[in-house]
Amino acid sequence: MHDKQMIFDEIGGKIFEGKGCIVLDFGCYFPYSNQDVLTFNFKLGEEKLEQYKCNHRYPNKGYVTISKKWGER
Repeated sequence: MHDKQMIFDEIGGKIFEGKGCIVLDFGCYFPYSNQDVLTFNFKLGEEKLEQYKCNHRYPNKGYVTISKKWGER
């Protein structure tokens, strides 16, 4: 988890320009070999958020997390 100062340093200038961001951090414990059948569906208003990828950021590979990157970086 990032500290508040690091987050502010990265996006602080954009906030003063009237822009913002939403951070979703989701993971689930799915300790089965068929992890490819695991799906996530998100909507922001009427817009369906797609093009995410499942990954394993923890040493225990039974935890599946999602990630998607928008914007400049």
